Amino acid sequence: MVGTQLSQPSKGFIYVASLTKPYFDAAIQSADSIKDFWPDAKITLFTHKDWWDEKYRDIFDNVILDIPVHCRAKLWALERTPYDLTCFMDADTFCESEDIRHIFDQLEHDDEYDMAMTCNRPYNAKVVYFTNDKELRHWKEPDKSMIKDAVVHKWEGDKGVYRFKWHCGMFLYKNNERTLKMLNMWYQNYAEQIEMNPNKNWGYPYPKTLWFWDTFAFWRTNFDVDYQVNIKEIHAKWNYISGYRDTEELDDENQKVFWHYTIPKKKIDNEQLEHPKITNSIGRFDVFR
Repeated sequence: MVGTQLSQPSKGFIYVASLTKPYFDAAIQSADSIKDFWPDAKITLFTHKDWWDEKYRDIFDNVILDIPVHCRAKLWALERTPYDLTCFMDADTFCESEDIRHIFDQLEHDDEYDMAMTCNRPYNAKVVYFTNDKELRHWKEPDKSMIKDAVVHKWEGDKGVYRFKWHCGMFLYKNNERTLKMLNMWYQNYAEQIEMNPNKNWGYPYPKTLWFWDTFAFWRTNFDVDYQVNIKEIHAKWNYISGYRDTEELDDENQKVFWHYTIPKKKIDNEQLEHPKITNSIGRFDVFR
């Protein structure tokens, strides 16, 4: 009797490059840097057909060329992953280590968790802590004392202080029902949020200065509803943000795997995809290219 061999879960990376071409160029470079260390890695690219060139085909096993023209098109793409276990990477990243081969180990064999993410470092983030009335600055008094006294490591705040714990520029997630449902609501909540005019029809009991941030929509999605999506904290080396302090974040056993940098704003603004229906620098989710 011949036994039936069970298929292994598929694992792969996804990149999303929309609205402005420097993100496409960065995504190509980032995906290629993975291939330098892991030639067999599976990678999917979501981007616009205006930019695609078949010379890049060998880097990707999937290319989706009809996506929203929006700076946060990643939120639309997340639930459309072709993999059982996905690593989403912001385009402006670069792989620097052969340890990339072990990235899926952070979540694959852990039945307790549905996602794995790195945490924001307050010393290097624009917004981490906030109340219903304002953003807090961790270096200022009395903000510092408010943050110190609050239990801010969970979705729910204590004493009216909340925290954007998770960095949304890189994360692993499982293709299961509850996680995809939450990711879909993240997209829907952000779309609703960004279509508001914060100075005229801001609809939330939180600072309107948070209007642009997808991290705010991610926090709000999970604060308002418990989707039973458990998130695991992983080492900063997997998503090492420009400005992090090597002496605090790295050691002999943990060196950078992905470096996460920032593309200059001037370059982004100068190479935006033109479309007659788009009259802002953010884009529109209902325009596909």
